[in-house]
Amino acid sequence: MDEDEFYRQAIRREMERQNITVNGLAKATDISEAGLRAILNGGVASTTADKLRRIARALNVPVTKFFSEEGGAVAKRKAAWNDDVLPAHLLPIRGAVQAGIWVEEDTPDFNETHETIPVAEDARFPGHDQFALKIRGDSINEYIADGEYAVCVDVATIRDWQAEDLVVVERRRGGGALRETTVKQVKITPDGRLQLWPRSKNPKFKEPIVLDDVEDEDMQIELKGLVIGKYSPLFGK
Repeated sequence: MDEDEFYRQAIRREMERQNITVNGLAKATDISEAGLRAILNGGVASTTADKLRRIARALNVPVTKFFSEEGGAVAKRKAAWNDDVLPAHLLPIRGAVQAGIWVEEDTPDFNETHETIPVAEDARFPGHDQFALKIRGDSINEYIADGEYAVCVDVATIRDWQAEDLVVVERRRGGGALRETTVKQVKITPDGRLQLWPRSKNPKFKEPIVLDDVEDEDMQIELKGLVIGKYSPLFGK
């Protein structure tokens, strides 16, 4: 058995043991259901370190459970990872976000494989999933410029959104086939309506998303993360 097939079987066994469905694991890992099925069924040649960590975290097992005690490249990777934790001074990059850009659901994440930024996990959120997103475009450039990184924490494990939060928002349409991911600032009107505002110097981005006014029944809006900081590389934006 090759190493890729070993981790596929290990994941399936753990899902069966815990009575977790593909749909349930997809939601827990923020991996599309189609993408997760491809991982489990061999539809992709191999998966990424970040996705394996997310699956292991959702199943509450060490990532090393997915590796055999034999094998060349994977054994080396197992030894290098040691456990389910990145070095404390690194955060994984989970993708890129840009207002107005709709992509297909199974579009690969931006530079997933072993890509990180040199930022330590925020000690205010111990045990919560923390990650980085690359900002593309200028819809949030009053706070984070094109080419910089938003440092985020999984808000589902923290709290609901609050006024003045900067949040990662995902909109889906076409039955979930298309998605747009952006960073917006939360505003709550005096009458209690929730608004999501771009914060941009570009006059193109001056209109909010008003959740109560969304008329498209096919449109789904979900909060994906709370922005807790940013990282600005001097080179290579």
